[in-house]
Amino acid sequence: HPNIVPVYDLVPGDADGRAFYTMRLIEGQTLQAAVQTLHAKAVRGQPDRLELRRLLEALVQVAQAIAYAHSRGVLHRDLKPENVVLGPFG
Repeated sequence: HPNIVPVYDLVPGDADGRAFYTMRLIEGQTLQAAVQTLHAKAVRGQPDRLELRRLLEALVQVAQAIAYAHSRGVLHRDLKPENVVLGPFG
């Protein structure tokens, strides 16, 4: 799915049982930071309707990506705004 970051390597676990993975680095802003910025503008009396629309569209894209992952039997066990990155091109 285009909105799911690819995992390059998965190591099941060492002697201590700690698994790890490597994935593509995505530059951008977290959804959490974007929402906080939008909220701060609204509090200052400077609502940004275009930015609100962009964030709502991003939320729909996240929901579609998660639905795809679920359809493939994959669960994201730590889905939260801090773990969603909004790249420079959506």
